[in-house]
Amino acid sequence: MAPVARSFSRLALSCPRQAASRRTTFLQTHQPCSTFNQQRHQPFSAASTQLAPGSETQGSSSAALDTAIPPDLQREIKQEIRSSIRELRKQVRDVVPTPPRYRTGFWSEGEKDDLMTQVEDGDDVFGEDDMTSMAHTELEEHRELREYARIAAWDMPSLSALAKPFTLPPQTHILRFRQTTYLGETHPAETKVVVELCSKDLTPKYLTEEQRITLLKLVGPRYNPDSDIIHMSCEKFPTRAQNKRYLGDLVNTLIKEAKEGDSFADIPLTFPHHKPKKRYIFPEAWKVSEKNQKQIAEARHQIEDIMAKKGIVDGNEVIAQAAKTIPALGSMGQLAAQTVTVKKGPKARGPKGRN
Repeated sequence: MAPVARSFSRLALSCPRQAASRRTTFLQTHQPCSTFNQQRHQPFSAASTQLAPGSETQGSSSAALDTAIPPDLQREIKQEIRSSIRELRKQVRDVVPTPPRYRTGFWSEGEKDDLMTQVEDGDDVFGEDDMTSMAHTELEEHRELREYARIAAWDMPSLSALAKPFTLPPQTHILRFRQTTYLGETHPAETKVVVELCSKDLTPKYLTEEQRITLLKLVGPRYNPDSDIIHMSCEKFPTRAQNKRYLGDLVNTLIKEAKEGDSFADIPLTFPHHKPKKRYIFPEAWKVSEKNQKQIAEARHQIEDIMAKKGIVDGNEVIAQAAKTIPALGSMGQLAAQTVTVKKGPKARGPKGRN
């Protein structure tokens, strides 16, 4: 861009120099061209509308100077300006190159250019010197599995010193919370919390029998009459602690409503949501006793012995046994062989002999 600036400076200096050769008398009494003079403008005010003395003379002199330039010199100046602009654009184009146009692949030949092929991808260019993102994900999972393997090999054996014998939970702990942890992934159900409680554990300390029936009417289809368990879950909050706290408050609210609210005595307690499984009752004689087990074992051993002795079937023996048991097959054995006379000659040769 430096040559362009120098060309503009030479052009600016040549303008007053050539005009001075033609109008020496005018330039002796006037200042140089006002176009190349630095003017200091006053801030806007009401008094700025008044023209300064000599401003009209200065404007008229600049107009006279412009009209004094001959047409051939003006054309030369314009041509120089255009060439300088072209040179400046070329230099700017070299400094700021245009983004390359992506070539369409084999499967998209003959199709119109899509916006996705024209816009540059924001991802880093894959230089074929590293693994893909999916491979990095698999490697991260492998690292996590190795971490848990190290914990199982080195840390878990030391936990045996902290082992305690199992004891039943106290009767005050009637709520059983359950939550699921998904290792190695982010699952939408990992914040879900489930609570279970037995309705009979609430009596007689927390509820009476009538209040327990009211509680069962309130929970509705969340009660299983076969196991006598009330099952509820919550996943409306983003954390497990919030869901667990909500379920605890919900159980307290149900107990309070069963004590102080309407008893719904006019509504029967039914379970249309529950479909009990059919349980078939078999007679006692069908049960296998030790004596029956011995008889079954002996029969199986006899069958195995028979199959071991007669592993290969003898066809002659089968036919002989069948001839003894079936009367029709036994009478065939008594038939004697009979001789049949066959004539010789062309008539006895069949169709070919007759021809």
